[in-house]
Amino acid sequence: MKSLLEEGLHEVLRSRIRARPYIWRDASIPGALTAEAANMTWQEILDLSRGDRR
Repeated sequence: MKSLLEEGLHEVLRSRIRARPYIWRDASIPGALTAEAANMTWQEILDLSRGDRR
């Protein structure tokens, strides 16, 4: 039983090593960022998007 379990674990580890990493597709939207937001930090953009909802 022990050898069967070890063999299964080794196979799982080998398959993970061979697996290709997932590559995210580019989902950006051209022109989605306003000129005002282009020079802001992420925190400033987040604050702007929340508006008065804090």
